[in-house]
Amino acid sequence: MFNPFHDLPKISCLMVTGDNRFKHFVKSCECFFSQTYPNKELIVINDSEKQYQDEIKRFLSGKKDVNLVLLNHKSNLGEIGIAHV
Repeated sequence: MFNPFHDLPKISCLMVTGDNRFKHFVKSCECFFSQTYPNKELIVINDSEKQYQDEIKRFLSGKKDVNLVLLNHKSNLGEIGIAHV
C-alpha cells in the first residue's frame, strides 16, 4: 500500500520537565499530540521525584510516539545541570 508520509523526515520534540510542573507538562503534551504531522516523536526527559514520575507515566500510558527518559538523581539538576546529561 502506498504511504505518502513514508519519506517524511522524523521530527523530534524534546521536553524537559521536573517537579511541580504537571499542569504545564499536560498542556505541552496536548499541544504535541494535536499536531497533524505524521512522523513525529516526543522525547520527555523527567528530572523529578518518583511521585511526579508516576504521574507522568500514568498520563503517557497508551500514547504513541513518546520516548520517556527518567533521570534518577538525589535532587533536581535544574536547568543548567540537565544540559550536561
